[in-house]
Amino acid sequence: VGEAATEFVEGVTEGIDNTLACELTLSKELTTQGISLGMFSVESEYFTENGNVLRTYLIFEKDFNSDITAIVTNKMKQETGRSTISIEAKSGSADYYEFIFDERTHIDVKSIIKIR
Repeated sequence: VGEAATEFVEGVTEGIDNTLACELTLSKELTTQGISLGMFSVESEYFTENGNVLRTYLIFEKDFNSDITAIVTNKMKQETGRSTISIEAKSGSADYYEFIFDERTHIDVKSIIKIR
């Protein structure tokens, strides 16, 4: 019974994660420059309860030295925030990067995040 209950809870949790997940996309321009996405998470800064920090793992197949902007839109396709960071990376490298949005930006379930 315990094993069945655990499997049920894990299945429900995975379903919820998939249903509530944000969509993260990378522009075609960045992919042609040799950048690809790894995992990502949305978290809150210590001073706010809103999910306003995007942490993403970026992989670089080519040298890269430029600014990248993340744009958040809600499920109604209205822009709710932007954050730009400067990245200098060598070919073959990968690392975690943080996009910190205004404290009023709330990256909600079903948000769409585009990195360009």
